[in-house]
Amino acid sequence: MEDPSAAIGMGVAADEPRAALIGREVLASGGSAGDAAVAMAFALTATYPGRASLGGGGVCVVREPKTLKTEALDFLPRAPAAAIPPGAPPIAVPGLARGMFAVHARLGQLRWEEMVSPGERIARFGIDVSRAFARDLPGAAAMIERDANARAVFANDKGAPLATGERMRQLDLAGQLGRIRAEGAGALYSGQGAQGFVAGVRALGGVMSVEDLRDYRAIWEPTLKVKFGDHIAHFAPQAVGGLAAAELWAMLGASDKWDGTRADERAHLIAEATARAGVPVPVDAKGQIAQDWGDRALRGYDPARHIAASPAPGAASEDGESTGFIAMDRAGGAVACILTAGGLFGVHAIVPSTGIVAAQIPDPAALWSLAPMVVANDFTKDTILAAAAGGDASAPVALNEVLLPIRENKTKPADAVSAPRLTYNAAIDVTTVESTGDDIARSLTVRGHRVGRVPALARVNVMYCSGGTRREGQSCMIATDPRGIGLASGADR
Repeated sequence: MEDPSAAIGMGVAADEPRAALIGREVLASGGSAGDAAVAMAFALTATYPGRASLGGGGVCVVREPKTLKTEALDFLPRAPAAAIPPGAPPIAVPGLARGMFAVHARLGQLRWEEMVSPGERIARFGIDVSRAFARDLPGAAAMIERDANARAVFANDKGAPLATGERMRQLDLAGQLGRIRAEGAGALYSGQGAQGFVAGVRALGGVMSVEDLRDYRAIWEPTLKVKFGDHIAHFAPQAVGGLAAAELWAMLGASDKWDGTRADERAHLIAEATARAGVPVPVDAKGQIAQDWGDRALRGYDPARHIAASPAPGAASEDGESTGFIAMDRAGGAVACILTAGGLFGVHAIVPSTGIVAAQIPDPAALWSLAPMVVANDFTKDTILAAAAGGDASAPVALNEVLLPIRENKTKPADAVSAPRLTYNAAIDVTTVESTGDDIARSLTVRGHRVGRVPALARVNVMYCSGGTRREGQSCMIATDPRGIGLASGADR
């Protein structure tokens, strides 16, 4: 949904509505985009724990308004140092708390404790399960059946997964969040917190050491950049979803290719461009994709005929089950993040005595589902857009399918996120179209595509300010994807 009150230069959007409301309250009380992002991330660990676990992590693109610096933050769940023996669960070293501490250190204006406490309160006192999380809970059925810890949190008194409106309390998770609130992110990575987490992982048969936790660091890195006009689009290069999104934007958005293509051919163009994405790409000294690369990548494109592509790593799966959120403020600060537990409910176990869903080490398919983006204009020193696409491996395609109409056709964000989508799967040479996209399917079929149909593909949250958040806040519009049950909202002070 799109909130008209968003036309005031600051707002939030997330796949889970309670977390978005918390982010909006943070902005309204004087917090920055960074504060709102941190509060939403910790709230999501309590309201949407199948995708946003303290045991998981993610990637963000962060715009710092004072320095005009835009960087990518890698706090992905990572493999432990020791090899995981066959048959052992591939439990990842968690990154979310470290990542949010890094965001707060860079952009935070309010106290750390204030950003963690909303999630802690939700976990401690309980919350009625939202429709968004209720959609995920059938995926926890096997975990509930075999794991008493999961059953205590995610099942009702009949032993079935909780339904919309049923109460969920997470006292062990509240204890973890309480320590993180009081002691900082390090509470999970050292001392008793680390020892307890490691003991719980080993009780599940996993491999992890206190040193794995102690040595974990969230990593700031330069963004992967695509210049178009006076704007620069920034992507997170640490995940292949960010790489693929940047390459698609270079092929389609930073050139005249999309604008110069007939409407009935654009679905074919997107599919053929997707077949060429996700591969190493040349960049200049500023980290920008070479301006002529997009044209070179599309050499051999035939507007009338599909040409099968070589399989790309991870593109065979539509899995990932990540979740995204965005926040922008009037000062020009922006944060776009995608969180993952490596798969829905991670390894399908809760780490004993912690309340934390154990994340799975992300595979290539999970990394395809991570596609955040921020667009800035360094000439006007303003921020234009923040977007986050996640949910499955079609995320980088969905990001471009939403943003191209917004930029080129002046489409409103709410209309752009609602339009039918497609994605191309190189591993099986199938172009998948959403069930509402009959016209798209027909246009692809006549060009030789093998077309598959699904109810829905990845989700996108987006805030777009054509005149910039600082200069023309009234130009801002914000939307969340109707494929989910999230919330987009502006904020006022």
